[in-house]
Amino acid sequence: MKDYFEFHDSDEQRARSSAEEFEERLNKLDFFYIDLNTVDEIYVYYITRGELAKAKTLLKIALHSHPTHGGLYFKQAQIELEQEKYDAALEQIDTALHIHPKNEEYLLLKSEILAQIQAYDAAIFILQELLILSNEPSDIFLQMGNVAQTCERYEESEIFYRQALAEDPESDDALYELCFLLEASQRIDECIELYKKFIDEMPYNHNAWYQLGNLYLKQHNFELAVEAFDFCIVIKDNFTNAAFCKGQALMNLSRFEEAIQEFFHVLSFLKFDKNALFHAGACFENLQLYQQASHYYAQVTDLDEEHIDAWAGMGFCMAKKERYIQAIHYYEKALQLDADNTDTMFSLAICEYQLGNYRNAYNHLKKVIALIPEDISIWKEWAELLHKNDNTHGAITFLKQGIVVNPKAAALYYQCAVYTYTEQQIEDAMMYLENALMLDSKGHYIIFHLNPKLKSESLFIDLIEEYEDFD
Repeated sequence: MKDYFEFHDSDEQRARSSAEEFEERLNKLDFFYIDLNTVDEIYVYYITRGELAKAKTLLKIALHSHPTHGGLYFKQAQIELEQEKYDAALEQIDTALHIHPKNEEYLLLKSEILAQIQAYDAAIFILQELLILSNEPSDIFLQMGNVAQTCERYEESEIFYRQALAEDPESDDALYELCFLLEASQRIDECIELYKKFIDEMPYNHNAWYQLGNLYLKQHNFELAVEAFDFCIVIKDNFTNAAFCKGQALMNLSRFEEAIQEFFHVLSFLKFDKNALFHAGACFENLQLYQQASHYYAQVTDLDEEHIDAWAGMGFCMAKKERYIQAIHYYEKALQLDADNTDTMFSLAICEYQLGNYRNAYNHLKKVIALIPEDISIWKEWAELLHKNDNTHGAITFLKQGIVVNPKAAALYYQCAVYTYTEQQIEDAMMYLENALMLDSKGHYIIFHLNPKLKSESLFIDLIEEYEDFD
């Protein structure tokens, strides 16, 4: 309904008072006279508040005073359509058309209702008749495209949208609908060219720059996305969606300081925008400024107590500062909201281990493995944790369990080769290394990352070179 109605009256209090007066009279009388200007004012007030039942009651009362006013039946048809009562909507719009047979707005609505019940031919026929009479053929072609799309006639929909754009090259709506259709079939390059052509004609259309930026985002072309959003923001400084998307593009380029400024730009207009606050926190986290990151994550949880990622973010920041008790508190908050979140569960296990709460740690770890045994990173990271805490034997045992579950995971063999070598189990180390090389010889860099000293270990180097020659 908000596509059709907007509350433009600057004096909303007056509309509220009119509605309250109407409701008071309704409590005393079944029917009474109400003038059309008052009906329109109250109707828009109800619609903008989503109070459709009250709006229908208002129209029922109004029709007793104005039984031949087509606009009242038109409004009823819109409500019935919104409530997906298509037969009732058709009945109301047909009554409106009986009063005003050639009203373009009424005919457009009837075509929309017919499309919803998949009466494609009947809907298109109405629009073809209307096309002959209309002074705005672009709008009619646009509606034809919408009807065809609703009825899943996508090829015809594309033709109609292109005709709409040909009639009015400056039509934002036709361009947006056409590109939406092309995107759905992964024809993003065509969308980009359409927007670039549109921008050549309308360089100050901020929405076109915004849509172009989003298309570049979808292509992971972040540099061009930033440029497009820049133009959008220059044209319309308070377009917060563009600033937010620019911030996301900058994050993908690891330009976190610049991204923070974009999220701050959003917050200068929308002080309590939790998405901007969260992403600002994420940028500070990536910059390893954990105190600042926690500050913004906390603001998010103040606004939304069920924001899992913000609770987890605070947990991560506390863990990085080795404040594991606080980290556990925040991770548990996140886990209460999503009991099967394996990332949170695994992070919680690490914190418990660092505090020496081994039983709790392994209970969480077992749950993670039960849920995602194929996630190689779990086996790698936990083994590394054990190794760093001087439990290399335990790390080897854990990796062997991971290999049983994931016998083709070369990374686990490489890691096991390094740890067994550390424990002077040279024969086992060479066995794990050879298995790893057979699975993925190009992954041998892993061993040097785990233990740079192995770059001078001839046993390792010779075997690696042997497999490189084989490749």
